[in-house]
Amino acid sequence: SFLAEALRGWERQQQAKDFSPATIRVRRKLVQQLVDFSGHYPWEWTLGDADDFFAHARGVRNLSHSTVRSYQTSIKLFCDYATDVRYDWNEQSARLFGSVII
Repeated sequence: SFLAEALRGWERQQQAKDFSPATIRVRRKLVQQLVDFSGHYPWEWTLGDADDFFAHARGVRNLSHSTVRSYQTSIKLFCDYATDVRYDWNEQSARLFGSVII
């Protein structure tokens, strides 16, 4: 799938930056959790999806402030990668789905 390809690309980028395999797995899993929670793929995400996900993590799952902040950072890193013009994920997303990753 398109998402799996984008996540594999992000994984390669993180490997090139020498992140640990465990860190990469956690970040990849987090992106999938947001997809599952929101019912939307990254190219369909809204700010409301992210707000609801993080509010649920803090308010319902009772995760610590620092954990939720690390989740936010991981999602931002994925979005930064996916929207980086040096990669063509947003171009592909626009062509395939008519929308781009926020």
